[in-house]
Parts: sequence; structure tokens; C-alpha cells
Amino acid sequence: MLTAIQTPLAAVEGYSSGRLAEVQRRGLELAARLRVEPQPALLLALAVASLSRGDFQTARRLGGGLRADGEREGDEVRVVGGEYLLGIAAFWNGEFATARAHFEQAVERYRPEQRPAHLLHYGLDPEVVCTSRLGNTLWFLGHPDAAGRARDDALTLAEQIRHPHTRGTALVFAAMLAVELGDAALVREHVAALTASHRELSRPPRVHRDALAGYVEVLDGRVPAGMARIRRSLDDPAEGEHAPGLHASMRRLLLAACVAAGDARAGLAAADRALEAGEPVRTWESEARRLRGEFLAALGAPGEEVEAELRQALQVARRQGAGMLELRAATSLLRHHLDTGGRQAAQARDLLASVLERLPDAAETREAFEAGALLTRC
Repeated sequence: MLTAIQTPLAAVEGYSSGRLAEVQRRGLELAARLRVEPQPALLLALAVASLSRGDFQTARRLGGGLRADGEREGDEVRVVGGEYLLGIAAFWNGEFATARAHFEQAVERYRPEQRPAHLLHYGLDPEVVCTSRLGNTLWFLGHPDAAGRARDDALTLAEQIRHPHTRGTALVFAAMLAVELGDAALVREHVAALTASHRELSRPPRVHRDALAGYVEVLDGRVPAGMARIRRSLDDPAEGEHAPGLHASMRRLLLAACVAAGDARAGLAAADRALEAGEPVRTWESEARRLRGEFLAALGAPGEEVEAELRQALQVARRQGAGMLELRAATSLLRHHLDTGGRQAAQARDLLASVLERLPDAAETREAFEAGALLTRC
């Protein structure tokens, strides 16, 4: 009963719920007293709660254990659950190639006839969720067309199975991908779909929806109202870290909103907040540093301070294998040198050209067009 109640409790209250933590504690205690292994559903929920706290080590240990147990017992449900956990742990830690491998394995090992077991015990359909997360991961790696196909496949399947929590999660990550793509129409479309099903949404997608709606308000010119709405999603004490990466996603939206509003001062504060000490999520670290450099430049900061931030953004993107973020950082660096007459403009040009050459799948993106336009100025 303790294991069974945690799935609806997590949907209603989120993974930061104190009641959920107490249920999980009691479940582990009772399993130990009975000298039985905790049920897989309890272990998976414990791992997701650990991810919500930024405890990637525990989540990886539990995910690896589920996968190993599933392989040993011939239980594909546990194998898929383990791959899902390992994938989201890697994604939020900025390990995109590793995340891709785990998400692809989860989708490959998934069996449609096992969907009822996944929904009953884990509260989400992992085929939809892992395909959706794969889309975001592929974009970071520099494969935007493949990212779009994965997103569309996830949304189509979510519509077919009609499971509200799963569909809401897929829509949230489709909207976050649209933010990275710079596709305002798609952001509006996904936010409208989330709004239309607001009463069916579980706690994490509902909080995401509110912040995304604030971003749409900024795009529509209602800047103060939109900014306030995003900040409420971040600062409301009732809205804890209901799911892994929730607040990091809100910080990403706040940065994007500052760019859309042209507010460098607010953007600098938002970047500092995204990079604050102790933040365990590394997904947008490079982008936060790049935008911090852009905001500093707009505010007239010394050129060496701007360059230092942009070079850090480059280093982080390279370490993560995040090709699209590396392209953005290299573009910002060249623009900085061209705008300030920097002596290293030729070096920055060669750097950008080499990054662009390594990302053939990104040739039709706005990032590639912007980079190409800068290269013609040299």
C-alpha cells in the first residue's frame, strides 16, 4: 500500500512533497523489517526524488540497480525504468551523449504490452517520456531535425494513449525545445495545449505551464506581467523542486525572457541566479555563461571580463559535447571581437568556422545563419 500510494501522491504534490518522503521512508523501513527487497516502483520513485534534490549519485546507483536486477530477472519493465533514471540523471548533469544512449535503450527495450504496468506503478509512460527527452538531448548534441522528429513522435504517441501526466510532461519538454529553437509559434501552441488541459495536469507540468505562459506574455509585449509570472514559479515557497530540473528550467525561461525583453540588467541578475553556487543541474550552464557575457557587454563591462565569460561558456559546451551551445558561444565570441576591434578576431573566426563545420545537421538553424553572417564580416 505504501508503494502504491506514492505514484498518485507524487503526481498531486510533486517529488518535493514531505508526505511523499515520509511514505518512502516508511516503505523502506517496513521492507527492512519484513526482510524483503523494496519494490521496484518504490526504488524508482526514490531515485526521482533524489534527482529532484540534485543527488545524482543516489539516482544513478538506484537506476543502475534496477537495470541490473531487470536484466538478471528478465524483467523489461525494470530495465526500462533503470535506463530512464540513468538517462535523466545524465541529462540534468549535462552529459548529453550518455543521456542519448540511455534514452535510446529505454525506447528500444520498451514493450507496448507493458504500458499498463508502467502507468500503474511508475505514473508515466517511459516510451513517450524518453522519446521526448531524447528530442531535447539531440538538439543539444547538434541534431535539430532529429530532435524535432523525436518530439513529434512523443507528442503523437502521447495523444494516442491519452494519459494526462505523460502528455503534460511531453508538452512541457516540447515547449522547452521550442524555446531553444527560437520558434515562438510552437511555444504558443504547446502552452495553449497545456492550458487547455490544465485541470488534468499533475503538479510538475502545471508549474512549468505557468512559467511558460509567463514567457509567452513577454513575447507578446506584456513584459512586467510575464517576468513576474516566471519569478513566481521560481520563488513561491509552495512550489518546491517538484520534479528533476524544474527550477533550472524556470531559470532558463527567465534568461530567455530577459533576452526577448532586451533587459540586460535583469538578464545579468538572472544569469547570476542560474550560476549560483550549489546548483546541481548543469544542462544550461554554458548558455547561462554565454548570456552573462552578452549582458555584460550590453552594460559596458570591460572587454576582458566579457571574453572570459564567453570562453568559459565554450569550455563548458565542449566538455558536455553540446554542439549547439558551443556554436552559440563561438558566435558570441566572434561578435564580441568584431564589435570591439579585438586583436584575436581572426582566431575567433577560425574557431567559429571549425565549430560550424562539425555540425552539418545544424546547417539550416538560426544559429548557423547567424554564424554565417558573422563569418562574412571577417
